Amino acid sequence: MAIATSKWIESGGGPLMVASGSVAPAWSGTRPSKRPAEASDYRRACAIRDDVGTVSIGVADALILGDEPDSTTVIASDGDIFLVRWRCADSEDALRSKLHPALTCLPFMHACSFRTVPGDHFLFDSACPWDEVEEAIKLWLPASIYSVATAHFAPDTSLSVLVHRLRRM
Repeated sequence: MAIATSKWIESGGGPLMVASGSVAPAWSGTRPSKRPAEASDYRRACAIRDDVGTVSIGVADALILGDEPDSTTVIASDGDIFLVRWRCADSEDALRSKLHPALTCLPFMHACSFRTVPGDHFLFDSACPWDEVEEAIKLWLPASIYSVATAHFAPDTSLSVLVHRLRRM
């Protein structure tokens, strides 16, 4: 059975990201980077040209949701975490009613590996320095390395979502 948050999060136009709460305080967003030779952490996030990728923050990675700044929510189901990115749908109810039965059967393609530390993680706008994040979705990840796979779900012309599946390796 899938359990979803009822919360959707959006960015100001740039990528959303998932980072461990233990390393997120090092994220500088659009402020000058704490990393030598980097203009900003946000610029590193924007350099991800694929649908999903990673950048390092100390001992862990941040998972960057590249491409479009879609409204995004989190669904946990049978040990997997799904990041659902709303491309188009008539309503949230229509999206959920069509996606939930298909979620575990989607043709996922491996995109990247995500190295993190166990504990609370947060989905938030990568433009925000951690100490200025006002809106985030909290999720708990129990393992340190995940395989990230992506699938596009568009059962008809009125619905399109991009789904990233995080699965413990």
